[in-house]
Amino acid sequence: MGLKIVHYAGKKLITLVVNEILATGLIGTTCALTTTNEQAMTLTGLLVKSGLKAKLAQTNDGFNLNDLFEIRFFLKAVKSEEHLTIIHDELWNKIKKSLSVRFSNAVALEVCMNFLTKFEEINPSKKYVSDLESFIFESKLEDFYTKMEKLFSFLQFTKPKEKSLTMSFYY
Repeated sequence: MGLKIVHYAGKKLITLVVNEILATGLIGTTCALTTTNEQAMTLTGLLVKSGLKAKLAQTNDGFNLNDLFEIRFFLKAVKSEEHLTIIHDELWNKIKKSLSVRFSNAVALEVCMNFLTKFEEINPSKKYVSDLESFIFESKLEDFYTKMEKLFSFLQFTKPKEKSLTMSFYY
């Protein structure tokens, strides 16, 4: 693991940053910080255009996993069994299969499946409905994204008069 900090000042900052990222040959997770949302979006677009797997990271504060329709579908199917306190493996797998079939083309399916797998790992012997509900409300969406080979995250912070860009590479 290493850290590289590059500070640019002047015009055409985004082009310099993209060239630096492409020339570095980074492995693993990488973060580039920008001063504006526009810079972050432009940088993400140019990296994707260059063939890198880039993603614009945003905070999900205030977003609950229960806001995902797929999670609500799963929980509703579990709760449709009256007076159920423990979700038996047969029912769990049936609902999980139903979820994957119904939402096979959904963007959030992978996140939901990762969420369910993590819940299974935490609760290998018994899956309580109350534990599932708590896990939904205590979890964060970003905890269930699959790590990509190269992930570029861009975080925006406000410094209105500053016309510079700082990149921090962690590898």
